[in-house]
Amino acid sequence: MILGALGATRDVFIVLWAFLSVMALIFIILAALAIWAGVKDILKTVKATVNEDVKPILTVSQDTVNNVAGTTRFVSDTVAKPVIRGLSFIAGARRALSVFTGISGRGRG
Repeated sequence: MILGALGATRDVFIVLWAFLSVMALIFIILAALAIWAGVKDILKTVKATVNEDVKPILTVSQDTVNNVAGTTRFVSDTVAKPVIRGLSFIAGARRALSVFTGISGRGRG
C-alpha cells in the first residue's frame, strides 16, 4: 500500500515537472523572440540615424577638408613660394656680396 502511494506521488511529480518544463521552454522561446525583435528594431534605428544624421555631417566635413586643402595650395602658390624665392635671392646676393667684398654679415666671423 505504501509503495502504491509512493508510485502515485512520483507520477504526480513527474507530470508536474513535465508541465513546468514545457512552461519554462515557452517562456524562453518568448523571451528570445522579444530580444530578437528588440535587436532588429535597434538595428533599424541605428541604420536610419547613420543615413539621416551621420552621412550629411561626413559630407560637410569632406567639403570643409577640400576647402582647407584648396586654401592651403592657394596660399602656398601665391604667398609662400614668392616670399621664399625673394628671401633666397636676398640671401644669395648677400653671400655673393660678402664673398666679393670680404665683409661678413651680422657679426659672423
